[in-house]
Amino acid sequence: MERIHELVKTLNVLDVINTTQFKVASVISGGLGTIFNFLYGKSNLIWIIILVWIVVLDWITGSKASKLDGTYSSQYGIEGIVRTVVLFLLPSLAHLFDIAFKLPGFFYFMVTGGLIYHIFNSFTANCVRISWDKWIPT
Repeated sequence: MERIHELVKTLNVLDVINTTQFKVASVISGGLGTIFNFLYGKSNLIWIIILVWIVVLDWITGSKASKLDGTYSSQYGIEGIVRTVVLFLLPSLAHLFDIAFKLPGFFYFMVTGGLIYHIFNSFTANCVRISWDKWIPT
């Protein structure tokens, strides 16, 4: 036990824990974790992470494709942000339906799986538009 105490002193762990930055980060991460757990469910977070990654890939390829073919506009981008917010609210609503009807994730996985499928198709279509289809199978 003494060795652990010496190690803690050497690493200045207590100095780090007592900083304001650490306390603020703890409150923020604890709050966000609680919100995400409520919105999507603890065991469902991996699917939201997958959805986030696919949306990011779709945004990157869609932005590049729209700049290449001249369809990029700030108004369309603003609408895209609103669309993305709705995309992330739909799985949350489906999770709440599962809770209300005491189902084991039926609505959540139906909605989230459908969104992942649809957005992945959009991503692959954007890859074709920017000639990345030789590297990414479509």
